[in-house]
Amino acid sequence: MREPVRTAIIGVTGMMGETRLGQLQEDPRAEVVMAVGRDLGRLREAIPDEGVRLATRLENVLGDDVDAVVVSTCNVLHYEQVKAALAAGKHVLCEYPLVDDLGQYDELVALAQGNGVVLHHGLTVRAESLHRTMKETLAKLGEPRAAYYRYYGGAKWYIDPALRGDMFCGLHIHFIDQFIDLFGQPSGIAAHGIEKDRQVSATVMMKWASGLVGTIEFAMGFADKPGYMGTIVTTDGWCGFSTDPEMHVTVERGGERAIITPPPDTSKAEDTSSFLDEVLGTGGPLSDLETGRRAIELCLECSRQLR
Repeated sequence: MREPVRTAIIGVTGMMGETRLGQLQEDPRAEVVMAVGRDLGRLREAIPDEGVRLATRLENVLGDDVDAVVVSTCNVLHYEQVKAALAAGKHVLCEYPLVDDLGQYDELVALAQGNGVVLHHGLTVRAESLHRTMKETLAKLGEPRAAYYRYYGGAKWYIDPALRGDMFCGLHIHFIDQFIDLFGQPSGIAAHGIEKDRQVSATVMMKWASGLVGTIEFAMGFADKPGYMGTIVTTDGWCGFSTDPEMHVTVERGGERAIITPPPDTSKAEDTSSFLDEVLGTGGPLSDLETGRRAIELCLECSRQLR
């Protein structure tokens, strides 16, 4: 594959689309040649660069002048957009969750392999600086006994199933995959939740053969200021994180307590760079496709239990 990789972004006016745009424009291995969105006016505001062509239709990015497509749209649009780009022979980076159906997941993986192109599931959660700090800290604290993570957020598009798709794939995949990374594949999972009056509240409990139980609470549509915290208790102490008043990790062992400030988060930039590595054949993905599939499988098991 030649450099620079000629790239188109779908959904560039959203938070992640804007983030990917900036990262690709800063990387000399890539050239953003096209942006797609529903509103040309908003596109022009987001990308004043006249060298980037603007379009309102996915079909515009499927020509020979585009090598790779970044899909940063809402979850329910991922499958059709990724499928169209892969079928046209484009390398694709899609934000997580890639889809919320295992049949569709396997179909897209097979389509990418059959066409000899990269399908990159942008599952960045294991690379987050907070998660890495917790993982490094936990390695020094003995055997985990209990884990509890909680996020309460406002009324963003996550509360709309018509945009978000599956509740657990849309909300819980973040923490579920981090728990898998910390503790391994669970031996069981259970879930309960409710969605009503533009509010979503759901809890997932995961267990491991060691006796460890991990609890994840996720609620959207309740808080103006997001609340984000977690605690892991071990045989030798405990570690936890909170965003109040700012992001920090607390560690207690042997009666001594320390506060750690995680470094600035670079997970999304690392992920964008790893996508270009894959396309150019110089490296592998930040999170492989099998990892993403396992996390989605557990999310869908939670939804099955609610039904």
